[in-house]
Amino acid sequence: MRQDASGALLVASDGKEYRAQDVNVLAREVLGWDLPLDGLQYWVRGLPWPALDVNQQDYDGNGRPKLLRQGTWQVAYLDWAPAGVVGLPSKLDLSGQGLRLRLAIEQWKVEGDESRK
Repeated sequence: MRQDASGALLVASDGKEYRAQDVNVLAREVLGWDLPLDGLQYWVRGLPWPALDVNQQDYDGNGRPKLLRQGTWQVAYLDWAPAGVVGLPSKLDLSGQGLRLRLAIEQWKVEGDESRK
């Protein structure tokens, strides 16, 4: 799923393409869910979503987020990958509004990160 100035595009595993004006509408129309996609761009980087107040934020022994609660959503950071300065999340568990999502990020590409060469 991606979004640019022309709108949003989702390419399913069978190669079928779906289009909408933005990723939120696309997720609702194709998947039937109201996903917090605006917040996801922050949460996958271990950051709070600026549009919502932080209800709770817990950190691990390395000072990285372990649990984040914002609005009706909870983000649990299950694992981290060596990327950038302090690492980036590689496994996340998101839950809220009757949904539960597990995300696995196989590889991060960070501009200027010489450790990935």
